[in-house]
Amino acid sequence: YSMLDGAARYDAIAVTGSLPEYDARLESLLKPEGRLFVVVGTGHAMEARLVPRLASGERREDSLFETMIDALCLRDAGG
Repeated sequence: YSMLDGAARYDAIAVTGSLPEYDARLESLLKPEGRLFVVVGTGHAMEARLVPRLASGERREDSLFETMIDALCLRDAGG
């Protein structure tokens, strides 16, 4: 994810394709009190999660529901 190298911070991020495993690096893109929506898993075992970045610096991850969506297609930044 080349975007993880930048200094941009967002109030909300919605990852619109599933990830096979949760990538905590996405949290670094959030402003304090920002929210991340992501679907994690493969096949029929996917889970929608809401990950808020708390002002206190604490981490919380809420499981919302089970679902099944297409995987996120990542391109190689070098080509």
